[in-house]
Amino acid sequence: MGRASRAQAAHNRARVVAVASALFRAKGTENVTLAEVMDAAGLTVGAFYKQFDSREALVDEAFALAFDHAATAWKEVRRRSEAEAPGELAALARHYFRKRPPERSCPLLAFSSEACQLPRDDEAAATYAGGVAALFDQFKAAASQTAARAGAAEPPEAQVLAQFAALIGAGLLTRATGSTAWTRRLQSAVIDAMAEGRHSTRAAPAAPDSTLARRRAPRHSPDP
Repeated sequence: MGRASRAQAAHNRARVVAVASALFRAKGTENVTLAEVMDAAGLTVGAFYKQFDSREALVDEAFALAFDHAATAWKEVRRRSEAEAPGELAALARHYFRKRPPERSCPLLAFSSEACQLPRDDEAAATYAGGVAALFDQFKAAASQTAARAGAAEPPEAQVLAQFAALIGAGLLTRATGSTAWTRRLQSAVIDAMAEGRHSTRAAPAAPDSTLARRRAPRHSPDP
């Protein structure tokens, strides 16, 4: 195969993965056929097995691409919000709740129902778990940066885990029930909690030595 042919094959392969990632997010992996993917990519079904070992291999790569895009988007949101109030954490929450087309939805939500049905040793299941972990690492870093810029102490991991769970839970409920007055209030509550959270762990100022000395003085000491 010539260099141009190899380049075209690589381009076609990347195109199939991108199309599959969008279709899987919009409709679910079980509701999209290979014929639909290849047709949307402008290729024949016969070309699929020249590029991929199996449908499962495509699902795995589609998951990975979607999480890569999500991670890139989260990094950009954090970069833009570095100097803004109320900080990176609330900015990530606003980005996460932003309405977008189904094919561009967060893979953490879009693939959740498929991921829970996969065997634990499945490659796509591992890719999903790794993608979630990578997004949480970014979320945790955003929490640390938000607290640091506010002069607050490093937030305990339990607090960050609870905030992340609230973010994802609110997203899942919105996806399941639609955008309603109640889900919008839910989202606002999560965003506000993250904005306020930067003050909740503010470090207490150290007491002056004289104050400490008075606290340690015997109870029977005469007043000065």
